[in-house]
Amino acid sequence: MKPLIDQAIAVLASGRSMGGNVSASAAGKGGIGTGEEAKAGSFVSIADALPFYKASFLSQFYSGQETNMSIAAQIASSIIYDGDYRDYLLIIDRINAVTADDVVRVTKKYLIGNPTLWIVLGDPALLQGVKKDDFMKFTGD
Repeated sequence: MKPLIDQAIAVLASGRSMGGNVSASAAGKGGIGTGEEAKAGSFVSIADALPFYKASFLSQFYSGQETNMSIAAQIASSIIYDGDYRDYLLIIDRINAVTADDVVRVTKKYLIGNPTLWIVLGDPALLQGVKKDDFMKFTGD
């Protein structure tokens, strides 16, 4: 898994991401897909994909506030964490302020430039082949 995660981080660090193509064929909506079509259309610039991901995040964030209880919980959370009962309403401005350069900068700073703790669990017989060095460096170049 680690090489796959490193590969995904390298894609973000290069300024690309999975495309948020909502007009893809039904076959393409199930995931990355297979074949040359998937390879050609899987990655786009972060700048092109970001509007889709922003809208998706905001939709999910606000759809979680469908009841009076969930809205009250969000207001309480805003007061506790930010001291302002309206803070959860301002998330739109903060999300919309994120740029593609921000995503690349944060990816490089926190996902590549900082140590990561990996924990490997399993049957001792399976773990004999696991080498500590494989988990000590970023391999997504």
